[in-house]
Amino acid sequence: MTGGSHIASSNGAGSRRSSGRPPSLDGAAQRGGEAAASERLFTLSEVARLVGVAPATLRTWERRYGFPRPRRTPGGRRAYDGQAVEQLRRVQALRREGVSLPAAITRAAGIAAGPPTNELAVMPPAGAISAAGGGSLFAALRRRLPRLQSHVQTKAALTALSHGVEDEAAANDELWAIVGCFQRARFLRSSLARWEALAEGAQVCLALHCGPGGVRSPMSALAEVVLEPRHPLAREWSLVAYGPALTFALVARERLEPASADSDRTFEALVTLDSEDVRTAIVCAAELLAVAGSGRQPRKGATPAASPASGLVELAERLRSVCARRDATSPAPTVAASLLQRTLARVGGGRR
Repeated sequence: MTGGSHIASSNGAGSRRSSGRPPSLDGAAQRGGEAAASERLFTLSEVARLVGVAPATLRTWERRYGFPRPRRTPGGRRAYDGQAVEQLRRVQALRREGVSLPAAITRAAGIAAGPPTNELAVMPPAGAISAAGGGSLFAALRRRLPRLQSHVQTKAALTALSHGVEDEAAANDELWAIVGCFQRARFLRSSLARWEALAEGAQVCLALHCGPGGVRSPMSALAEVVLEPRHPLAREWSLVAYGPALTFALVARERLEPASADSDRTFEALVTLDSEDVRTAIVCAAELLAVAGSGRQPRKGATPAASPASGLVELAERLRSVCARRDATSPAPTVAASLLQRTLARVGGGRR
């Protein structure tokens, strides 16, 4: 989660900010009999400026976690009281201390926000997760969906297709899950701004890579899983998006032929837009995480909620809850055409 920038007020709010009390909402909402008539209310933009969180992020939290809980003016605008502002400030303070967003909301506002989606977790060696296709998402999906044909694709083609899907996902109003396998940390780092932005609008946004180290921002809503360097996913490039109007899965494994340059690398790729196929890909990713989490011992001295194993299991459960949603439909022709146009526009430009 990235903090929103401060917004200058057009009504002179900046000159009054030093008093610690921002201006009240114009035409304050009428309150119930239990509230004082003089109680101060704040607009969404004022709250965003006060707590350092973008308005769009606050709306995402409200939709995803039921927090913050705004009141409504007679005109239907969001209005927040001082308690909501203080709870948001507390959430931000806890996030700076390294507390996950759902846990911070629970502690600051007493709202059960669900399991965290942004814990940095380290998976065990590949031998510990043989039950999940040997740790290979490509092998698991190919085994589940043998009718899918793989095709050899260049890195440039996969880059253009991946960026086209990311652009289409960003344009969707709702996305249940988006999962990416980036091979190495440097590949995620080059796309980090895009994926942290996607994480703000998705119920689950998960990035896996084989290091070295984590790269996400401390306040990011992106879930980052760091794998062992020799994990099978070190050879795989995947992007799976699952939502009510967009379903897409690209799962590819790098070929063994040596390439003279990074741009010459080639991959065996499985691609599908069928909603049930994409759901299967999400199931495979959830199983991979669940088996890894169940086979890993917590770090010495770590509480269950803070252990890498518990973080993996919680991520798996969130993906499984997404898989329970069967109201997704395969993309309409207009969406497929938009995706194709976005991909073609990306051909020949940029590197992953």
